[in-house]
Amino acid sequence: MGFMDNVNAFTKGVSQKAKGNYDIVAMNTKISSMQKEISNLYKGLGAAYYQAHKENPDEALKNFVDAISSLEQQIADTQEQINTTKAETAAVSLVAESTINTAPAQTDLGHGFCSNCGSPLSADSMFCINCGTKISNEE
Repeated sequence: MGFMDNVNAFTKGVSQKAKGNYDIVAMNTKISSMQKEISNLYKGLGAAYYQAHKENPDEALKNFVDAISSLEQQIADTQEQINTTKAETAAVSLVAESTINTAPAQTDLGHGFCSNCGSPLSADSMFCINCGTKISNEE
């Protein structure tokens, strides 16, 4: 075998190895995709079972059904807290906006608020630490 034959054999071997590696990656990707599909089917199966049997689950699955029901109640409670907080925050933001749109107010410590964002300022502030606005020393 001559030098060129050796080069050709080597090149053919590298090519076959690369194709084999590519095929392995493609098959692993296919397996991963099928595993993800199975996982989604398990989720769908569990959701369908839960909806059909949440009032009267099999004894073996009762712990799962109870845990899901408990979490659903916690979600509903938390959503109610979010709605309450949103309502309270909306009321506070209206007060804050009216404060921001007027001249800088003084806190009980004698410090002002940023005229741009309303953040409290220390007496020696040159810039707002929240938004970076230059603070005027004129009152």
